Amino acid sequence: MKKYISILYLIFVFLLWGCQKEEELTPSYAEMDYFLPQASQTDEVSELKRQFFKDTGVKLLFSDTLYTSESDTILLDVDYNYVVDYTGYDYFIDQYTSVSEMKDAAEFVQNNILNEIGNILPPYSVILANDFVSVDYFGTTETLINLISLKTTVINLGDIEAKSLSEKEELKSAVLSQYLSYQLTTNYSNDLKPFFDVSSDIYDDWMKVWPTYTEDDQYNGFIEAPTGYSGFNRRHDIKTFLYYMYTVSEDDFRATYGDYTRIISKMEVLNSVLNEKFDIVIY
Repeated sequence: MKKYISILYLIFVFLLWGCQKEEELTPSYAEMDYFLPQASQTDEVSELKRQFFKDTGVKLLFSDTLYTSESDTILLDVDYNYVVDYTGYDYFIDQYTSVSEMKDAAEFVQNNILNEIGNILPPYSVILANDFVSVDYFGTTETLINLISLKTTVINLGDIEAKSLSEKEELKSAVLSQYLSYQLTTNYSNDLKPFFDVSSDIYDDWMKVWPTYTEDDQYNGFIEAPTGYSGFNRRHDIKTFLYYMYTVSEDDFRATYGDYTRIISKMEVLNSVLNEKFDIVIY
């Protein structure tokens, strides 16, 4: 009996020692979330970020610098696991310099982008920029509207206050069409099968990867893509439809493409899927 008790005692001692070691290895504080302001930060921009996160569930940034101290700086790799159209480039963010510009940008994105994506997966965070450019290996610079990556979506808004109503609508159309086309084709492609089925005989034609647009393409169900939207693959196709649906009224869309039954069919299918499955209302 004494031997049995001694063994139990030893087991208890080892368990107690193990718990103590685990406590020593576990920080006494929760892991810091560098995407949100720290509790000690009470400035106006920090309060703006907190309220934005409370309202949208999306973390608000204005640069790729997440944290700075005397001894350390933590930067966000904006193209980590980059998934849209550019890769192997350097990216440069022109930051806002005034709180009023930041407030205007945050209000625009909340009301015109995040409030419009329905049940679609929202970005983990957004970086709102005064300007955003990419530079390739040869030093060629290109201005980008946005960039979608694993941890953030960069949106090039410019000076929102200085933009006209039509410029704001154009910006909204460009950002939404790119963001939604990525999310839909990446995470919800099965829901879009009725849309893709209309032109399924064309998507995989390698001769149409870099097309010269003709009226035959309209009969096949494709809209001529605006600058930056080229190729008859599925993502570019849905991005182009989304862009024009956000840009023109349904009556104007039908007046322009009424002779092309495949285009009208794809518009109607896409509009129905967005309404019924994702609570997104365009038409």
